[in-house]
Amino acid sequence: MKLLSKLIIPVLSAAVVLCAPAVSRAQGWKVLIFDFKPAQSVSEPWIAISLTDFTIRLLNAAAPASAMPREKLANLTDRWPAASKTHFTFEAKDAIRQHVGASIIIEGDLSGSRAGMKFTGTLIDPERGVVRDLSFTSKSSSLENMQKELKLKLEKAMGMRLPQAKAGMSGTKNTAAYTAYWKGVWNYENGKPDKAYTLFETAAKKDSSFKAPRLLMGRILLDKALFTQATALIRPMADAKTNDPRPHFLLGLTYYLQRQSSLARSEFLRAIDIEPDNPEYHYQLGLLDKEVFRFGEALEQFTKASALDSSLYDAWYQAGVIYSLMKQEKKALDALENAAKWGGPVIVERMRNDSDLAWLRDNVRFQTILVKSMRPKY
Repeated sequence: MKLLSKLIIPVLSAAVVLCAPAVSRAQGWKVLIFDFKPAQSVSEPWIAISLTDFTIRLLNAAAPASAMPREKLANLTDRWPAASKTHFTFEAKDAIRQHVGASIIIEGDLSGSRAGMKFTGTLIDPERGVVRDLSFTSKSSSLENMQKELKLKLEKAMGMRLPQAKAGMSGTKNTAAYTAYWKGVWNYENGKPDKAYTLFETAAKKDSSFKAPRLLMGRILLDKALFTQATALIRPMADAKTNDPRPHFLLGLTYYLQRQSSLARSEFLRAIDIEPDNPEYHYQLGLLDKEVFRFGEALEQFTKASALDSSLYDAWYQAGVIYSLMKQEKKALDALENAAKWGGPVIVERMRNDSDLAWLRDNVRFQTILVKSMRPKY
Protein backbone atom coordinates (compact mmCIF):
# COMPACT_ATOMS: atom_id res chain seq x y z
CA MET A 1 0.00 0.00 0.00
CA LYS A 2 3.01 2.30 -0.46
CA LEU A 3 1.13 4.20 -3.14
CA LEU A 4 -1.29 5.53 -0.57
CA SER A 5 1.38 6.94 1.70
CA LYS A 6 2.93 8.81 -1.22
CA LEU A 7 -0.07 10.21 -2.97
CA ILE A 8 -3.05 10.65 -0.68
CA ILE A 9 -3.14 14.06 0.94
CA PRO A 10 -1.65 13.60 4.43
CA VAL A 11 -3.00 16.82 5.92
CA LEU A 12 -6.02 18.53 4.49
CA SER A 13 -5.40 22.23 4.84
CA ALA A 14 -6.26 25.14 2.57
CA ALA A 15 -3.85 26.75 0.15
CA VAL A 16 -2.15 29.78 1.65
CA VAL A 17 -0.53 32.94 0.56
CA LEU A 18 1.53 35.94 1.31
CA CYS A 19 1.81 39.27 -0.40
CA ALA A 20 4.56 41.38 1.15
CA PRO A 21 7.01 43.97 -0.18
CA ALA A 22 9.88 41.58 0.48
CA VAL A 23 8.53 39.12 -2.07
CA SER A 24 9.90 39.84 -5.52
CA ARG A 25 8.61 36.93 -7.58
CA ALA A 26 5.22 37.33 -9.23
CA GLN A 27 4.78 33.62 -9.91
CA GLY A 28 5.14 30.45 -7.88
CA TRP A 29 5.00 29.77 -4.15
CA LYS A 30 6.42 32.71 -2.21
CA VAL A 31 6.42 31.26 1.30
CA LEU A 32 7.35 27.86 2.73
CA ILE A 33 6.12 27.15 6.25
CA PHE A 34 7.83 24.08 7.64
CA ASP A 35 5.93 22.23 10.37
CA PHE A 36 6.44 23.74 13.80
CA LYS A 37 8.02 21.10 16.04
CA PRO A 38 6.89 20.37 19.62
CA ALA A 39 9.40 19.51 22.33
CA GLN A 40 8.91 16.20 24.17
CA SER A 41 7.89 18.15 27.24
CA VAL A 42 4.82 19.62 25.50
CA SER A 43 1.75 17.81 26.81
CA GLU A 44 -0.39 18.76 23.80
CA PRO A 45 1.97 18.33 20.81
CA TRP A 46 -0.86 18.67 18.31
CA ILE A 47 -0.90 22.40 19.03
CA ALA A 48 2.36 22.78 17.08
CA ILE A 49 1.04 21.54 13.74
CA SER A 50 -2.30 23.29 14.24
CA LEU A 51 -0.32 26.54 14.58
CA THR A 52 1.45 25.67 11.33
CA ASP A 53 -1.91 25.30 9.60
CA PHE A 54 -3.20 28.50 11.24
CA THR A 55 -0.21 30.45 9.88
CA ILE A 56 -0.81 29.10 6.40
CA ARG A 57 -4.50 29.94 6.46
CA LEU A 58 -3.91 33.38 7.92
CA LEU A 59 -1.49 34.29 5.15
CA ASN A 60 -3.87 32.82 2.61
CA ALA A 61 -6.61 35.10 3.86
CA ALA A 62 -4.26 38.05 3.25
CA ALA A 63 -3.36 37.17 -0.33
CA PRO A 64 -4.44 33.82 -1.82
CA ALA A 65 -2.13 31.29 -3.43
CA SER A 66 1.43 32.13 -2.54
CA ALA A 67 2.33 30.02 0.51
CA MET A 68 2.59 26.31 -0.17
CA PRO A 69 -0.16 24.20 1.48
CA ARG A 70 1.03 21.84 4.17
CA GLU A 71 0.11 18.69 2.24
CA LYS A 72 2.01 19.82 -0.86
CA LEU A 73 5.13 20.57 1.14
CA ALA A 74 4.81 17.20 2.91
CA ASN A 75 4.66 15.39 -0.44
CA LEU A 76 7.74 17.27 -1.62
CA THR A 77 9.83 16.74 1.50
CA ASP A 78 8.86 13.05 1.69
CA ARG A 79 10.58 12.40 -1.62
CA TRP A 80 13.40 14.93 -1.26
CA PRO A 81 16.81 13.18 -1.37
CA ALA A 82 17.48 14.25 2.24
CA ALA A 83 14.16 12.84 3.46
CA SER A 84 15.89 9.87 5.11
CA LYS A 85 17.24 12.32 7.67
CA THR A 86 15.17 12.90 10.78
CA HIS A 87 15.86 16.62 10.68
CA PHE A 88 16.21 18.89 7.67
CA THR A 89 19.22 21.17 7.70
CA PHE A 90 18.67 24.78 6.78
CA GLU A 91 20.61 24.11 3.56
CA ALA A 92 18.07 21.45 2.60
CA LYS A 93 15.17 23.74 3.45
CA ASP A 94 16.71 26.51 1.39
CA ALA A 95 17.21 24.13 -1.54
CA ILE A 96 13.52 23.27 -1.38
CA ARG A 97 12.69 26.98 -1.20
CA GLN A 98 14.68 27.63 -4.36
CA HIS A 99 13.18 24.58 -6.05
CA VAL A 100 9.63 25.93 -5.69
CA GLY A 101 10.63 29.54 -6.36
CA ALA A 102 9.81 30.82 -2.89
CA SER A 103 11.43 33.80 -1.17
CA ILE A 104 10.58 33.25 2.48
CA ILE A 105 10.96 30.41 4.98
CA ILE A 106 9.02 30.31 8.24
CA GLU A 107 9.92 27.74 10.88
CA GLY A 108 9.43 27.31 14.61
CA ASP A 109 9.43 25.14 17.73
CA LEU A 110 7.04 24.83 20.65
CA SER A 111 8.18 24.13 24.19
CA GLY A 112 6.98 24.49 27.74
CA SER A 113 8.39 26.86 30.33
CA ARG A 114 7.55 28.08 33.82
CA ALA A 115 6.07 31.18 32.23
CA GLY A 116 3.78 29.19 29.94
CA MET A 117 3.98 27.89 26.35
CA LYS A 118 7.03 29.16 24.49
CA PHE A 119 7.09 29.46 20.70
CA THR A 120 10.50 30.04 19.15
CA GLY A 121 10.04 30.99 15.51
CA THR A 122 11.89 32.69 12.69
CA LEU A 123 10.99 34.32 9.37
CA ILE A 124 13.91 34.12 6.93
CA ASP A 125 14.36 35.78 3.55
CA PRO A 126 17.73 34.38 2.37
CA GLU A 127 17.75 36.41 -0.84
CA ARG A 128 17.65 39.71 1.06
CA GLY A 129 19.57 38.52 4.10
CA VAL A 130 16.57 39.20 6.35
CA VAL A 131 15.99 37.23 9.55
CA ARG A 132 13.11 38.24 11.82
CA ASP A 133 12.13 36.83 15.17
CA LEU A 134 8.63 35.40 15.68
CA SER A 135 9.18 34.13 19.22
CA PHE A 136 6.76 34.67 22.09
CA THR A 137 5.69 33.15 25.40
CA SER A 138 2.00 32.67 26.11
CA LYS A 139 1.02 32.58 29.77
CA SER A 140 -1.99 30.53 28.76
CA SER A 141 -1.80 27.30 26.78
CA SER A 142 -5.06 28.33 25.11
CA LEU A 143 -4.74 27.78 21.37
CA GLU A 144 -6.73 30.94 20.69
CA ASN A 145 -4.30 33.03 22.75
CA MET A 146 -1.32 31.48 20.99
CA GLN A 147 -2.84 32.21 17.60
CA LYS A 148 -3.30 35.87 18.57
CA GLU A 149 0.30 36.13 19.77
CA LEU A 150 1.63 34.53 16.59
CA LYS A 151 -0.48 36.82 14.41
CA LEU A 152 0.98 39.91 16.11
CA LYS A 153 4.52 38.61 15.61
CA LEU A 154 3.87 37.85 11.94
CA GLU A 155 2.48 41.33 11.35
CA LYS A 156 5.53 42.93 12.92
CA ALA A 157 8.01 40.71 11.08
CA MET A 158 6.32 41.22 7.71
CA GLY A 159 5.48 44.88 8.13
CA MET A 160 1.87 44.38 7.11
CA ARG A 161 -1.58 43.99 8.62
CA LEU A 162 -3.12 40.56 8.48
CA PRO A 163 -6.87 39.90 8.52
CA GLN A 164 -8.60 38.99 11.75
CA ALA A 165 -8.54 35.28 12.48
CA LYS A 166 -12.21 34.40 12.10
CA ALA A 167 -13.94 31.40 13.56
CA GLY A 168 -14.28 28.87 10.79
CA MET A 169 -11.07 29.91 9.03
CA SER A 170 -9.82 26.40 9.71
CA GLY A 171 -12.89 24.63 8.36
CA THR A 172 -15.02 24.63 11.49
CA LYS A 173 -16.37 27.08 14.06
CA ASN A 174 -16.59 24.31 16.64
CA THR A 175 -13.62 24.42 19.02
CA ALA A 176 -14.14 20.83 20.19
CA ALA A 177 -14.24 19.56 16.60
CA TYR A 178 -11.11 21.53 15.73
CA THR A 179 -9.22 20.17 18.75
CA ALA A 180 -10.25 16.56 18.09
CA TYR A 181 -9.26 16.90 14.44
CA TRP A 182 -5.73 18.13 15.11
CA LYS A 183 -5.23 15.57 17.86
CA GLY A 184 -6.24 13.01 15.24
CA VAL A 185 -3.82 14.41 12.68
CA TRP A 186 -0.99 14.23 15.22
CA ASN A 187 -1.80 10.61 16.06
CA TYR A 188 -2.18 9.62 12.42
CA GLU A 189 1.12 11.18 11.40
CA ASN A 190 2.82 9.48 14.34
CA GLY A 191 1.70 5.98 13.45
CA LYS A 192 -1.51 5.61 15.47
CA PRO A 193 -4.25 5.36 12.82
CA ASP A 194 -6.86 3.65 15.02
CA LYS A 195 -6.68 6.33 17.70
CA ALA A 196 -6.69 8.95 14.97
CA TYR A 197 -9.81 7.45 13.38
CA THR A 198 -11.68 7.67 16.70
CA LEU A 199 -10.68 11.32 17.08
CA PHE A 200 -11.74 12.11 13.51
CA GLU A 201 -15.10 10.47 14.21
CA THR A 202 -15.47 12.72 17.26
CA ALA A 203 -14.60 15.80 15.22
CA ALA A 204 -17.11 14.86 12.52
CA LYS A 205 -19.85 14.32 15.08
CA LYS A 206 -19.14 17.66 16.74
CA ASP A 207 -19.51 19.44 13.39
CA SER A 208 -21.25 17.53 10.61
CA SER A 209 -20.15 20.12 8.03
CA PHE A 210 -16.43 19.73 8.87
CA LYS A 211 -15.02 17.92 5.84
CA ALA A 212 -11.37 17.45 6.81
CA PRO A 213 -11.84 14.67 9.40
CA ARG A 214 -14.01 12.65 7.02
CA LEU A 215 -11.37 12.86 4.32
CA LEU A 216 -8.74 11.50 6.65
CA MET A 217 -11.12 8.79 7.85
CA GLY A 218 -11.39 7.80 4.20
CA ARG A 219 -7.62 7.79 3.95
CA ILE A 220 -7.32 5.42 6.91
CA LEU A 221 -9.93 3.08 5.43
CA LEU A 222 -7.98 3.02 2.17
CA ASP A 223 -4.78 2.26 4.07
CA LYS A 224 -6.57 -0.78 5.46
CA ALA A 225 -7.98 -1.75 2.03
CA LEU A 226 -11.53 -1.34 3.34
CA PHE A 227 -12.75 -0.10 -0.01
CA THR A 228 -16.51 -0.52 0.49
CA GLN A 229 -16.45 1.54 3.68
CA ALA A 230 -14.12 4.11 2.12
CA THR A 231 -16.40 4.53 -0.88
CA ALA A 232 -19.48 4.95 1.32
CA LEU A 233 -17.70 7.67 3.27
CA ILE A 234 -16.10 9.57 0.40
CA ARG A 235 -18.79 9.30 -2.27
CA PRO A 236 -21.21 11.81 -0.67
CA MET A 237 -18.41 14.39 -0.44
CA ALA A 238 -17.58 13.90 -4.11
CA ASP A 239 -21.28 14.12 -5.06
CA ALA A 240 -21.70 17.39 -3.15
CA LYS A 241 -20.40 19.27 -6.23
CA THR A 242 -18.13 21.54 -4.24
CA ASN A 243 -15.02 23.00 -5.81
CA ASP A 244 -12.80 20.60 -3.88
CA PRO A 245 -10.62 18.07 -5.75
CA ARG A 246 -9.70 15.95 -2.71
CA PRO A 247 -12.83 13.76 -2.45
CA HIS A 248 -12.60 13.02 -6.18
CA PHE A 249 -8.94 12.04 -5.93
CA LEU A 250 -9.54 9.80 -2.91
CA LEU A 251 -12.56 8.21 -4.55
CA GLY A 252 -10.50 7.70 -7.69
CA LEU A 253 -7.91 5.85 -5.64
CA THR A 254 -10.55 3.55 -4.13
CA TYR A 255 -11.62 2.59 -7.65
CA TYR A 256 -8.04 2.37 -8.93
CA LEU A 257 -7.02 -0.02 -6.15
CA GLN A 258 -10.03 -2.19 -7.01
CA ARG A 259 -9.03 -2.14 -10.71
CA GLN A 260 -12.17 -0.24 -11.71
CA SER A 261 -10.28 1.80 -14.29
CA SER A 262 -13.17 3.65 -15.91
CA LEU A 263 -14.59 4.91 -12.63
CA ALA A 264 -11.12 5.79 -11.36
CA ARG A 265 -10.33 7.75 -14.53
CA SER A 266 -13.52 9.77 -14.22
CA GLU A 267 -12.70 10.81 -10.65
CA PHE A 268 -9.04 11.60 -11.41
CA LEU A 269 -10.08 13.77 -14.35
CA ARG A 270 -12.54 15.61 -12.15
CA ALA A 271 -9.81 16.27 -9.58
CA ILE A 272 -7.50 17.54 -12.32
CA ASP A 273 -10.23 19.73 -13.76
CA ILE A 274 -10.59 21.44 -10.37
CA GLU A 275 -6.87 21.59 -9.57
CA PRO A 276 -4.88 21.27 -12.82
CA ASP A 277 -1.56 22.26 -11.24
CA ASN A 278 -1.39 19.31 -8.81
CA PRO A 279 1.41 17.01 -10.07
CA GLU A 280 0.28 14.10 -7.89
CA TYR A 281 -3.08 13.97 -9.67
CA HIS A 282 -1.46 13.86 -13.11
CA TYR A 283 0.97 11.19 -11.95
CA GLN A 284 -1.80 8.95 -10.64
CA LEU A 285 -3.81 9.26 -13.85
CA GLY A 286 -0.65 8.48 -15.83
CA LEU A 287 -0.10 5.36 -13.76
CA LEU A 288 -3.62 4.21 -14.49
CA ASP A 289 -3.17 4.85 -18.24
CA LYS A 290 0.13 2.96 -18.25
CA GLU A 291 -1.43 -0.07 -16.60
CA VAL A 292 -4.14 -0.27 -19.28
CA PHE A 293 -1.51 0.22 -22.03
CA ARG A 294 -2.59 3.73 -23.03
CA PHE A 295 1.03 4.75 -23.39
CA GLY A 296 0.45 8.00 -25.25
CA GLU A 297 -1.98 9.30 -22.64
CA ALA A 298 0.25 8.07 -19.82
CA LEU A 299 3.26 9.92 -21.22
CA GLU A 300 1.20 13.08 -21.47
CA GLN A 301 0.27 12.86 -17.78
CA PHE A 302 3.79 11.97 -16.60
CA THR A 303 5.17 14.88 -18.64
CA LYS A 304 2.68 17.27 -17.05
CA ALA A 305 3.50 15.95 -13.57
CA SER A 306 7.25 16.35 -13.97
CA ALA A 307 6.80 19.79 -15.56
CA LEU A 308 4.80 20.91 -12.51
CA ASP A 309 7.39 19.45 -10.13
CA SER A 310 10.68 18.17 -11.51
CA SER A 311 11.46 16.38 -8.22
CA LEU A 312 8.58 13.93 -8.75
CA TYR A 313 10.99 11.16 -9.68
CA ASP A 314 8.31 8.48 -10.04
CA ALA A 315 6.86 10.44 -12.98
CA TRP A 316 10.28 10.61 -14.67
CA TYR A 317 10.81 6.92 -14.02
CA GLN A 318 7.47 5.77 -15.40
CA ALA A 319 8.00 7.89 -18.51
CA GLY A 320 11.43 6.28 -18.93
CA VAL A 321 9.90 2.80 -18.70
CA ILE A 322 7.32 3.62 -21.36
CA TYR A 323 9.97 5.03 -23.71
CA SER A 324 11.98 1.87 -23.10
CA LEU A 325 9.00 -0.31 -24.04
CA MET A 326 8.65 1.81 -27.18
CA LYS A 327 12.40 1.32 -27.91
CA GLN A 328 13.04 5.06 -27.86
CA GLU A 329 16.49 4.86 -26.33
CA LYS A 330 17.45 8.53 -25.94
CA LYS A 331 14.10 9.59 -24.49
CA ALA A 332 14.16 6.62 -22.13
CA LEU A 333 17.63 7.46 -20.87
CA ASP A 334 16.85 11.19 -20.55
CA ALA A 335 13.85 10.41 -18.35
CA LEU A 336 15.71 7.79 -16.30
CA GLU A 337 18.58 10.19 -15.72
CA ASN A 338 16.18 12.74 -14.25
CA ALA A 339 14.56 10.02 -12.16
CA ALA A 340 17.94 8.96 -10.74
CA LYS A 341 18.93 12.57 -10.13
CA TRP A 342 16.00 13.05 -7.77
CA GLY A 343 15.33 9.52 -6.54
CA GLY A 344 18.92 8.44 -5.93
CA PRO A 345 19.36 4.83 -4.69
CA VAL A 346 15.60 4.20 -4.73
CA ILE A 347 15.44 4.67 -8.49
CA VAL A 348 18.83 3.08 -9.17
CA GLU A 349 17.64 -0.10 -7.46
CA ARG A 350 14.53 -0.14 -9.66
CA MET A 351 16.61 0.39 -12.78
CA ARG A 352 18.80 -2.56 -11.91
CA ASN A 353 15.84 -4.91 -11.48
CA ASP A 354 13.08 -3.71 -13.83
CA SER A 355 12.63 -6.25 -16.64
CA ASP A 356 11.16 -3.53 -18.87
CA LEU A 357 14.62 -1.94 -18.93
CA ALA A 358 16.57 -5.17 -19.55
CA TRP A 359 17.59 -4.27 -23.12
CA LEU A 360 19.20 -1.04 -21.88
CA ARG A 361 21.41 -2.56 -19.20
CA ASP A 362 24.49 -2.91 -21.39
CA ASN A 363 24.14 0.67 -22.58
CA VAL A 364 27.12 2.81 -21.48
CA ARG A 365 24.95 5.78 -20.56
CA PHE A 366 22.59 3.54 -18.58
CA GLN A 367 25.54 2.21 -16.60
CA THR A 368 26.82 5.74 -16.03
CA ILE A 369 23.47 6.78 -14.56
CA LEU A 370 23.61 3.82 -12.18
CA VAL A 371 27.12 4.67 -11.03
CA LYS A 372 26.50 8.37 -10.50
CA SER A 373 23.21 7.93 -8.66
CA MET A 374 22.92 11.67 -8.94
CA ARG A 375 21.34 13.94 -6.34
CA PRO A 376 20.41 17.62 -6.53
CA LYS A 377 23.14 19.93 -5.26
CA TYR A 378 22.32 21.92 -2.14
